Amino acid sequence: KKTMKASAAVITLFFLTTFYSCRPNEADAPVKAAREFYNALSVMDFKKASTFTTKDSKTIIELLESLSGMGGQVELPKETFEKMKKVEFGKAVINKNEASVPIKIGDESGSVLLKKEEGEWKVAFDKESLQELIEETNSEPENASPFSR
Repeated sequence: KKTMKASAAVITLFFLTTFYSCRPNEADAPVKAAREFYNALSVMDFKKASTFTTKDSKTIIELLESLSGMGGQVELPKETFEKMKKVEFGKAVINKNEASVPIKIGDESGSVLLKKEEGEWKVAFDKESLQELIEETNSEPENASPFSR
């Protein structure tokens, strides 16, 4: 009987250890969402990018999509989006239903704000982020930053 109890305990411990070691780290989820968002933007796939944004951010992404297709006064060069392919992501700092993920491209750094919606982390891309992107790309397209600050 002792051997059977010991075997059951070892098997239970093995399954618990395996279960918890294979479970994704909660701190990785915001980084993954931010990475997917930037990957989609880097190829100007605005529909896919909007799947990684908060409900409030979807209209901003739609506006960004329309601005990227306009000529004339406001034009967002493809180079701006291509820079997003080189984003380096730091470790997320989570505070309840909000997270901040440090990001860096070359010498420039900033952070991405994410919010938890319906159990999933979503990028909170707001009007200020869009305005900053437009101003930077129109003033210095070759040095434009894809960061929200």
